[in-house]
Amino acid sequence: MIADAAVADAAVDGTIWVLLPIHDRRQVTERFVESLAAQIDHDYRLILIDDGSTDGSADAVCSVLPETTVIRGRGNWWWGGGLQQGRLWLLRHKWGRGDLVLLANANTVFEPDFLAEGRLALAHHPRALLQAQL
Repeated sequence: MIADAAVADAAVDGTIWVLLPIHDRRQVTERFVESLAAQIDHDYRLILIDDGSTDGSADAVCSVLPETTVIRGRGNWWWGGGLQQGRLWLLRHKWGRGDLVLLANANTVFEPDFLAEGRLALAHHPRALLQAQL
């Protein structure tokens, strides 16, 4: 029982790494970032994988969330390749025991408790994959 509680505490305390691949979808991306900025759970870090955007998407994101990490591509990664670049970035950086990863599409918006609810759902299942649904 103590081990289970320690795992749950670690999952509740970790950073949520948000991987967001984009390409020239500024307005859609801005809506996503507004949803992210409105979260009641502020222990997240956005990794924006900008695959060659020419519409100022990355600058718009950084104006709302200045701590955003931006990985820049040349337009040939697409969504899956962008996620791979985010994965490679994550592998090069130090992880905390309870850290979580959110794979996101820029065309989604969510309620202010989305991250907090996801964190709670995963607290007792640290090796689980959680899928958000309508």
